[in-house]
Amino acid sequence: MVSDDPRVRVFVDLFNIYYSDWDTPGDTDELKPEHVDFDDNLSGKWGRCGSRSDGTIVYKINRQKWIDWDVNRRLMLIIHELGHVEHAHHKPSFWGEVIDIYYTFKEREDEVDEAIAGDIDWTQVAKHLTRDPNSSTVDRRCETVNERRQMMADALDYDGYVPSY
Repeated sequence: MVSDDPRVRVFVDLFNIYYSDWDTPGDTDELKPEHVDFDDNLSGKWGRCGSRSDGTIVYKINRQKWIDWDVNRRLMLIIHELGHVEHAHHKPSFWGEVIDIYYTFKEREDEVDEAIAGDIDWTQVAKHLTRDPNSSTVDRRCETVNERRQMMADALDYDGYVPSY
C-alpha cells in the first residue's frame, strides 16, 4: 500500500465525503490513506473496490486508464468503485448506490473539486456513468444493459446520446 500516492488521497477524500459515518479502524473518525489497500497494476478491468470486516478498504485501479482519462472519467471510476464498498455486485441496488453517490458529490461540488483538483463537468460525469453499464457490469438476471443505461440516463437527468449495447 502506498499511502502518500495522490490517487489514494483523492479516493480517501471522496470516500469520507460519502461515507462520513464509516466505522474506521482504530480511533479515527474518518478513513485515512493507511486504511486503504491500494494497487494500480490492475489489468483487464478499470478498477476494483471492496470493504473488509475491520473497516479497511481495498482499492485497485488500472494505471493506464487513470493516466489516459480526464478528471470527469476518473471521477466516474471512483463513483463506480465507491458503490462496491456496500455492494459487491452489479445488481440494481448497486446502481442505486452509484446514483446516490453522484448526487451527494454534486451537492458537495466544492469539496469534490478540491479533492480531485479539477473543475468537474457534471454532464460529462453523467455521460460516463450512463455509458458505464456493459455486459460485465450489469447483472443480466435482473436487467439488460440497455435497460440499465436508460435508467441511469433518466436518474442522472442525462439527455445526451445513450448508446445501445
